[in-house]
Amino acid sequence: MKAKETLETLQTYPITHIIFLPGLYIRAVREDLRNFQFPKLRICKTTGEPMDKEVMRKWKESTGIDLRESYGQTEMVSA
Repeated sequence: MKAKETLETLQTYPITHIIFLPGLYIRAVREDLRNFQFPKLRICKTTGEPMDKEVMRKWKESTGIDLRESYGQTEMVSA
């Protein structure tokens, strides 16, 4: 799904929690987030790989919602 389509879905439906890979957030902050409203969205997480801190800052600045990094079993395994 493209970032714009995802943002439109978040705007349209009463979604409260999301977990996306960093790539989607990276593409999302390239959109003009001021054109979108997320009335029900409360928790935003990312997982799978480290998130760029500048993307996290832009997301917070544009949406008012902190972007939290989550770590799962695959991120905790060392070679």
